[in-house]
Amino acid sequence: ERSGVFEIKLKLPESVTVDDVQCPQMKEFNVDEKTQELTVTLAQRTLGVIQVNIRAHRDLKEDESDQVLPLIEPLNAERETGTIFVYAKDAIEVITDQDTLEGAQPLPANQARRGNVSLNSAWSFTRRPVTISVKTKRKPTRLSAQVGTSVDVQPELTQVQTQLDYVIEYSGVDTFRFEVPEGVSELLRIETAPGDQASSPIKQRTPGEAVDGWVTWTAVTQREVLGRQRFLITYDIPQEGEDAEPEGDAEADEEPDAEEEADDDALTIQLIRPLGLVDDEGTTTTELTNVQGEVVVKKERSLSISAEGNGGGIEVIDLRELKTLPQTGTLAYRYFNAEEDDRPTVKITQSRHEIQEVISTVVSRGLVEIVTGEDAEATYRSRFNVKTTERQRLLVHLPINLEVLGTFLNDREVKLEKAELLDSESIGKNWTPFWVNVARTESSDQPFLLTFQFLWRVNPPLGDSSFGRGRMSLPLPVNGDGETSVAQELKVAVWVPEKYSLVGDPGKFNLKKSHRPNSILFGEMASRNSKQLDSWVNNGLKSSSGVAQFPTEGRIPYVYTNLGGANQIKVMWWNHVMMTLIVSIAIGLIGWVLMRTSWENKIGMLLIAAFAAALFGLSDSHALSQGLHAARFGLLLLFGLWVIQGVFSCVQSMNSKTVITSPAIASSTATAAIVTESPTPQVEAEEPTLPTPPEDETEPPDSE
Repeated sequence: ERSGVFEIKLKLPESVTVDDVQCPQMKEFNVDEKTQELTVTLAQRTLGVIQVNIRAHRDLKEDESDQVLPLIEPLNAERETGTIFVYAKDAIEVITDQDTLEGAQPLPANQARRGNVSLNSAWSFTRRPVTISVKTKRKPTRLSAQVGTSVDVQPELTQVQTQLDYVIEYSGVDTFRFEVPEGVSELLRIETAPGDQASSPIKQRTPGEAVDGWVTWTAVTQREVLGRQRFLITYDIPQEGEDAEPEGDAEADEEPDAEEEADDDALTIQLIRPLGLVDDEGTTTTELTNVQGEVVVKKERSLSISAEGNGGGIEVIDLRELKTLPQTGTLAYRYFNAEEDDRPTVKITQSRHEIQEVISTVVSRGLVEIVTGEDAEATYRSRFNVKTTERQRLLVHLPINLEVLGTFLNDREVKLEKAELLDSESIGKNWTPFWVNVARTESSDQPFLLTFQFLWRVNPPLGDSSFGRGRMSLPLPVNGDGETSVAQELKVAVWVPEKYSLVGDPGKFNLKKSHRPNSILFGEMASRNSKQLDSWVNNGLKSSSGVAQFPTEGRIPYVYTNLGGANQIKVMWWNHVMMTLIVSIAIGLIGWVLMRTSWENKIGMLLIAAFAAALFGLSDSHALSQGLHAARFGLLLLFGLWVIQGVFSCVQSMNSKTVITSPAIASSTATAAIVTESPTPQVEAEEPTLPTPPEDETEPPDSE
């Protein structure tokens, strides 16, 4: 204040060594060892607040426990206020001597920590001298253990792995002891967990003498450990072979053999017991304050096991209650006691059962969209709603010689890798096996959407026929190998140009049709509604927008449904113009041939044809509908010919009747005229009165 300073001097306590001085305005600092003064030289005259951070230490003797806190004192200061914080490691207890306390007032202390030390006490002062005498006391080592044992039962051997965690507090140790059964002592493998940086590497492993069937092992680490030290102790127990059947009466020995076989299948696992520390004379110096243990029993899926825990207060728990071990397995146990006279054990009884294959991949919904044309190149977009237990990669079979445009897992693009399989594992020579990456963070119970988009050449292509009709074979993608995978529902949508139509139901597929009241007589038309296919296959999952355009303009869709899955679809196609010409001309010729037959024959032939068409429509109503559509002009020609022929027949019949009736009338008239003109015989009788003839008898009447 008032005037600046060029240097600051501080008084150092005895035996204090300065390590570092930090000050923003500092030029340099010097320590006078004779006077124990620290001089901080500033770069220029400074006025105001100057913050100086000093890092120093004082070496203590091994047996020194009482000391006065070393406090640095600024020199030439008119007034001074200060705060003192005392930090210590957890293993050291700092006790303040209240009788010798001078010039300091206590402050409330919280649980603040700086690295591996914590706040022990806090003081404040406003004047010198300040004297705080403390006494340090090292806390004794506190040792506890957590034991996690995993028992993996296999058909030929049983693998036992024990995760032994020691928790060391207050004071570090480098020696650890535990007991193992004598029968497995020579099979032990003792090591630290891979990648465990908190645990010290093992320096030495030493077994002791066997006492009452137990061997004490001592493990020495390369350094003292404070905190957690983890050991992995593993050994394998081979499965004993079945004894040969003794000679003698088989019926008399049947029951003892069954009991003996049950005893042979039972395996008792004696759990590893952690111990405290002892001195050279064998006297216990540090006992275990707490022991907690967990046991989990796993099995191979072809085995059936039952287990029973005994001793040590062991109890059955749910797998979700495990804390030390992973929450996976078949059975789980927990215990809190591992005394010498009450050791925990687990007795396991196993039996083998036949392996039942389980479906690993289920395709609940699949949609394959195919756009075809006359250029022999088809565009595929295949989407599958898949649920599988595979976590890394999934086997798929795609058509051979394809050109991949993109592969997606939900909305994430993934890569395809060609799989090398045996010929017996492939589904056919027209498919190529691939591995697709299905690594994901979701569980195996969550379905995902798998999308493939590719190009494939159709052989023979659409329209490659001289008679306006043909068949087109389209291979479909297959998920899995066909044995451990299943498809529940599959839909295939095929787009073709408007000049073509797909006819009938292919094998294993049913065409989606629109029903009408007269479908029995005239068949059913194919449904053109394909808008709901996207929402049906996505089923709420994220889908990709695709990497290539899906060209459906100018084409009409045909949707086919299949239950159980299929690896290909064979469709029949018709060319509208060519089939209409062929069918219509054929029907027209039939109508021309039948023109000269009787109407009874014509109507009979029509009824027989309608009856046959109705029967055919029961099996394939769409083919009936397409056939009638192609025959519409021929039917019009047939009916037109028959109607015209019928009209002319009626006219000719009427004319023939008129010609036959006219000569008869003329003959009778002539006869009457001759009789009238004949002379009247001479008789004496009175002549009868005759009607007066017409004036001109030579003109015939109008009726003539």
